[in-house]
Amino acid sequence: HVRNELTHRFLHMTDADTMVCIDADIQWDWDAMLRLLVLSDKYPIVAGVYPGRVEPPKFVVNAKSKTLNEHGLLETDGTGMGFVAIHRKVFEDMEVEEYTVDTYPEPVKRFFAEDVQNGKAVGEDIYFFRKAYAQGFPCWIDAGIDLIHHGSKAYDSKLRDSIHQIFIVTGK
Repeated sequence: HVRNELTHRFLHMTDADTMVCIDADIQWDWDAMLRLLVLSDKYPIVAGVYPGRVEPPKFVVNAKSKTLNEHGLLETDGTGMGFVAIHRKVFEDMEVEEYTVDTYPEPVKRFFAEDVQNGKAVGEDIYFFRKAYAQGFPCWIDAGIDLIHHGSKAYDSKLRDSIHQIFIVTGK
């Protein structure tokens, strides 16, 4: 519910055109942020991908194509929300359920929710990206954004070094 309320505040309490989400366990540098912001000027949803906290390294990416676009980005309908920029228009145009929260006069839109899809549990991040993709808003991943995912250690594998594995994992 927290992501939904943050999005509600973004939509109703700011006039900003882009919301950037960064998880607390993601380490990034200014080069990564600059890439994200520059690309977010061209794409409604753009993300950097970080390794899962497992060995060997794995990345949560559901690639929709084997081909990178003219900006070197990979089209996807699912990844983690740990480092992503989303245009206001995506939230304004998406059709989702609404619910009431006592602290807001307007209903809160349910962009993020845990769900069961194709017999498998999915988290709120995958739920959002799949819903956005189905409504014409793919997430574009920049493999040039380097991120570190902190847990019991710093997981610092680079997506660009493992991008060939994405196509093997997803069967693309």
